Amino acid sequence: MKKELIFSLIGYVCLLIVGWAVALWIYIADDSKPYEQAQQEYLSHFPQAIASGTLLCLIDIVIAAIGLFCITMASKHIVSKTWGTVNVVVTVLLGLILFLNVWSLM
Repeated sequence: MKKELIFSLIGYVCLLIVGWAVALWIYIADDSKPYEQAQQEYLSHFPQAIASGTLLCLIDIVIAAIGLFCITMASKHIVSKTWGTVNVVVTVLLGLILFLNVWSLM
């Protein structure tokens, strides 16, 4: 039981991290700004060492993949229907964010 809880918590934290990055981009990139200006404003929220669109996308992919793996591992052993449903929703969200980030690299 304890292992499933740890895996679930890691997955939830990963969802919060990548969800924050997506929410920040949605907040910054409105229709009134050109793409280049929105991108520069978005990158200004990160340390200079990782302030690159490609690098941030790769970091989000790795974090989302780790979260997806942890949630999948936790879902195998959860008996509670409520937590199982929450984990399914988190799995779908992480999968969509992972797909979005992989797609944006193409």
